[in-house]
Amino acid sequence: MTNNTAERAVKPFVVQRKVFQTSGSYAGARYTGKIFSIIQTCLINNVNVEKYLNYLLNNLNRKPIEELLPYSKEIRKMK
Repeated sequence: MTNNTAERAVKPFVVQRKVFQTSGSYAGARYTGKIFSIIQTCLINNVNVEKYLNYLLNNLNRKPIEELLPYSKEIRKMK
């Protein structure tokens, strides 16, 4: 018996913990956590992370936030 499945499930959290430790400040760790949250939401909703972040940064001040969320209808049309 092995614990490979459990190890793979925990790995993203271990990597994030190391990033948070080297964020430099509490505010840096908070922003890093927000970015990780956005990326994980994209992955859960089968959204291409790179395309989504590019779209998000280009439209941040132009569109309502509801249309920019990774699970919005607008983003699903973009796939």
